[in-house]
Amino acid sequence: MKQVTLKYGLMSGCRKQDYIAILQRVLDILPEAPVVDCFCMDFEICLSQALRQVFPRTVLKGCAIGPNL
Repeated sequence: MKQVTLKYGLMSGCRKQDYIAILQRVLDILPEAPVVDCFCMDFEICLSQALRQVFPRTVLKGCAIGPNL
C-alpha cells in the first residue's frame, strides 16, 4: 500500500466540525476529487467521524501500531 501525507494543519480545536472544515477546504482547492481507497491514521474519534462523512466509501484503518477503526 502506498501512503501519502495528505495535509498538515494547525487546529485550535479537535471537534468533528473542525476536521470536516479542513477536509472540505482541501477538496475545494484540488483541481478534481481524489480517488481514496483507505485512510491510515492515529485513533481519534472526531477525525474518523469526519472522514466517514466527507469520504463515506473509504476504509478507515489505524496506524501500524494501533487498532483498525
